[in-house]
Formats: sequence, C-alpha cells, structure tokens
Amino acid sequence: MLAKDIEAEIDAGKTLLITTYLRQWRINSKTLEKWRKAGRPLFRDGDEGGRKGFYMARGRSWDFVMPGMVSVRFV
Repeated sequence: MLAKDIEAEIDAGKTLLITTYLRQWRINSKTLEKWRKAGRPLFRDGDEGGRKGFYMARGRSWDFVMPGMVSVRFV
C-alpha cells in the first residue's frame, strides 16, 4: 500500500483498522487531520514502493506495518 492511497481512502470517509494480537488502531479522517495540522505525515511508503508494507508514525519514530503479519483493512 502506498501512503497516498491510504490517505485517499481515509479522506473518502473510510476508517483504517490495523490490528495485532495486542492492540488495534482506528485511523479516521479526524485523526489524519490532526497529524496534518501538526505538520507531520502519519504514513510513509515502505520497501519497494509500498508493495511490502508501509510505515506509520508513532511519536518521533516509525513502525513498519506489513499486511499479512497484521490485519489491515478499511471499513
């Protein structure tokens, strides 16, 4: 997934759910807008142009999200 594609889906009104066995993140347009106001991107392209995953910001660091290892879906 590319960062611009993820943000386009969220801007269209969908909510991104990222679920591990310990935690779940729900990212909607309100959350994305807060990150934009702060001047920081919430998503960044991963390896090989986003084909193997993407990065999600966590404070000042980045977590790598690999679909298949965690559940990633739009609702």
